[in-house]
Amino acid sequence: MKSRSLYARRELQAAAFGLLAAAQEDARRTSELLPREEAEKLGVVWRGNASEQSSHELLGDVEMPSEFTWCDKDGKNYCTMSRNQHIPQYCGSCWAHGAISALGDRIKIARQGAGVDINLAVQHLLNCGGVGTCRGGTVDGPYQWLKGISEKGTGISYETSNPYVACSSDSSEGFCPHVDTSCKPVNVARTCGSFSQEGGPCTGLSDYPNATITDYGSISGADAMMKEIFHRGPISCGVDAQPLLNYEQGITTDEGESVDHVVSVVGWGTDKKQGMYWIVRNSWGEFWGEMGYFRVAKGALKLEEQCSWAVPGSFTAQEKDNQAAAFGLLAAAQEDARRTSELLPREEAEKLGVVWRGNASEQSSHELLGDVEMPSEFTWCDKDGKNYCTMSRNQHIPQYCGSCWAHGAISALGDRIKIARQGAGVDINLAVQHLLNCGGVGTCRGGTVDGPYQWLKGISEKGTGISYETSNPYVACSSDSSEGFCPHVDTSCKPVNVARTCGSFSQEGGPCTGLSDYPNATITDYGSISGADAMMKEIFHRGPISCGVDAQPLLNYEQGITTDEGESVDHVVSVVGWGTDKKQGMYWIVRNSWGEFWGEMGYFRVAKGALKLEEQCSWAVPGSFTAQEKDNQVHCHEGGDNCKPAAQLVAAAFGLLAAAQEDARRTSELLPREEAEKLGVVWRGNASEQSSHELLGDVEMPSEFTWCDKDGKNYCTMSRNQHIPQYCGSCWAHGAISALGDRIKIARQGAGVDINLAVQHLLNCGGVGTCRGGTVDGPYQWLKGISEKGTGISYETSNPYVACSSDSSEGFCPHVDTSCKPVNVARTCGSFSQEGGPCTGLSDYPNATITDYGSISGADAMMKEIFHRGPISCGVDAQPLLNYEQGITTDEGESVDHVVSVVGWGTDKKQGMYWIVRNSWGEFWGEMGYFRVAKGALKLEEQCSWAVPGSFTAQEKDNQVHCHEGGDNCKPAAQLVV
Repeated sequence: MKSRSLYARRELQAAAFGLLAAAQEDARRTSELLPREEAEKLGVVWRGNASEQSSHELLGDVEMPSEFTWCDKDGKNYCTMSRNQHIPQYCGSCWAHGAISALGDRIKIARQGAGVDINLAVQHLLNCGGVGTCRGGTVDGPYQWLKGISEKGTGISYETSNPYVACSSDSSEGFCPHVDTSCKPVNVARTCGSFSQEGGPCTGLSDYPNATITDYGSISGADAMMKEIFHRGPISCGVDAQPLLNYEQGITTDEGESVDHVVSVVGWGTDKKQGMYWIVRNSWGEFWGEMGYFRVAKGALKLEEQCSWAVPGSFTAQEKDNQAAAFGLLAAAQEDARRTSELLPREEAEKLGVVWRGNASEQSSHELLGDVEMPSEFTWCDKDGKNYCTMSRNQHIPQYCGSCWAHGAISALGDRIKIARQGAGVDINLAVQHLLNCGGVGTCRGGTVDGPYQWLKGISEKGTGISYETSNPYVACSSDSSEGFCPHVDTSCKPVNVARTCGSFSQEGGPCTGLSDYPNATITDYGSISGADAMMKEIFHRGPISCGVDAQPLLNYEQGITTDEGESVDHVVSVVGWGTDKKQGMYWIVRNSWGEFWGEMGYFRVAKGALKLEEQCSWAVPGSFTAQEKDNQVHCHEGGDNCKPAAQLVAAAFGLLAAAQEDARRTSELLPREEAEKLGVVWRGNASEQSSHELLGDVEMPSEFTWCDKDGKNYCTMSRNQHIPQYCGSCWAHGAISALGDRIKIARQGAGVDINLAVQHLLNCGGVGTCRGGTVDGPYQWLKGISEKGTGISYETSNPYVACSSDSSEGFCPHVDTSCKPVNVARTCGSFSQEGGPCTGLSDYPNATITDYGSISGADAMMKEIFHRGPISCGVDAQPLLNYEQGITTDEGESVDHVVSVVGWGTDKKQGMYWIVRNSWGEFWGEMGYFRVAKGALKLEEQCSWAVPGSFTAQEKDNQVHCHEGGDNCKPAAQLVV
């Protein structure tokens, strides 16, 4: 299977160039460079310079270091994003990619690596350059064209206003015959508005972010290349690509025959055996070579024959205060219409029993907080190097719901619980849907700043609290919702809508069961405050708070500190801290509930006194909460039969005769090998011929090890429940995605708000399983495939889990579209119109990729993989787990029918070694959603899968997506297909 995987990879690489694999030995790869005479017919000056005396000649002679790369200069990366010229379909535009990538790097160098990377639009050059097409171009042409338009006062547009579609005027591949690539305004820079229900038409922009150059030139030879790279940045060079077709890693030494491809050279190094080599970025994607790069020995592949360079001129950037503003909303409408408020007027709130700006006690405990000198910078998202902020959320998906008032309050309370736990353990994420179903203080049509905590204090006094997300997931529906599938969702306040499980024993999936015992959290106090001093005191001493804000100016917010005064409060957010800016002075750090594609990874900054943020805020003090360290866990069975409310304690409620549980096997959620292979899954496959797992070092393993508590830090991401809102046999997806999420957290050293990946994206688009079952191998094989195409799996905040797939008949699934299209990959559902804006598929969205995957079995291999790289996904026999409550299970097991993620191991005096395993049946099950199983039991060691994280969207990576609230600036073009 390994050799088959490798062959497939090579075959795909060859096919990307339009060659049959068999032809590789007999024929030269078709050149993507035009002969000199054809280039000169296009007006290109062969090896031309912008001036008679090239400025390159004026660069100083210095002794060059033996190692130098702009991808790691003084510990900083100046290399811009990797690209793939061959997607969405083949396009021979290497000549454009090489030049544009090198120029992008030089702009990053000019910015000293600060700010979000500027990625220039290769498509603008293809549409308007006139110096090449998808059939080929030249090393010289791009910069000569760009110098010409720079002298006319404009420059090349940015990728965000003109995305690469791999088409030119002579393209016949893929969807290109249906794409207009003529040089007109809409093909230079565009926006496609979302104000109308259908989405506004695409508009060519007269003002748009762009970059110019002031100089360019041509060089050859190693000395000239080193001088130019060292002094000014990466360069674009011709190369013989024939020997690179099947390149995987290492230093290539092939002499080469003729130049037929263009790349960008970013630096050099020295190898003890090979001597000096060049570090080169290709444009064939990160799945190729060394994450899209390759190394080539000095003098090899004709790399030193012809290179080109350019000097950046002006460019649009935040720090230059020259940004262009092109919003997808009608300008007139923004002045004349207020966004519909998601807050109820005082009189309506009081009719619901809400005490306006109320406190739990006559003397608010807030008044007893000590007066201390406040620091100029403070945030719970990074306090003493630790993050106490819980997960980001998106109130507007799966469909529009005006529940900001619930999200702001619940997120702030979740943070305070994390603070109370000193940041230890898996995060507790509270159920906004419980509040919507039972709170009686607001709906998807609006609520109040005060109501959530007043309701929660009321039920806390009766001995219960708000349930957790894993027993009551957010579905963006309330009793008065008409959007999306909401008319088919029961949101009445009854046990099944407070906390539920939907059993998997029967073939169709057991019916959903309301739970009498479930993980929950209470509060002991709440109150209302206003004013900056009170806010700072409350945040500093006790944690984040929930505050009203004017959201109108935030609709098209992307980043930075907003200073708009605001008109009236119409939205609720959670304030997590503050900072001080040299120009703007003090500002608040605020979490919104519009997803991570919006703003600064879902957050925004607002100047003190702006947006009415300081007018009304609310806080709560956590009381009791269910957590492993408190030894108060709930131990419900998988089907919930031992946690049913009294009214439901009848055998028929579980849909099964009690006797049947002893006589029948649980229906497997794993597909047989033959069915898996029909889906294209390679059984126990690896991404490469030699699995990187084999290269892991042999070390003496400790007797106790878990990623949920490694050196006092938790690297385990959120617990999940595959069986809600209705039954779905997607364990295979949950096990894999949870383990990968943990590995991303490990890669981030546990810093920042957790990244939670979208299981629903895999269900909608993976093609390797459904709610009727999948495989241990399939998820990572699918993800590696899309990673090689330049994208990854979306985040939960842009594609929430709804427990439905194409073959689901349970619950509201018959009314849910799960086909693989942009709106089912990543979406937002805008709130501008009174009814809620239409849902919009996003072209740009936070996502995560992988670079490698593999399959292992056996305890030793499992320990090695977990210890060195993180949790893994493994098959297990779940039959003995149905009624598991706690302790170490020792059942031998019969056959694998379920998938889980293994996070570590321990040693018991009696039982010996055991595995620590996360299930996907909710936190009411087992040991807060986890279980322990003896070594050799439950068939756990038979088949496991692992993946290595690649790129992922995160604040610290400066690769955030800045979509507007309605998604108008991130909408996929009509002709693009996900």
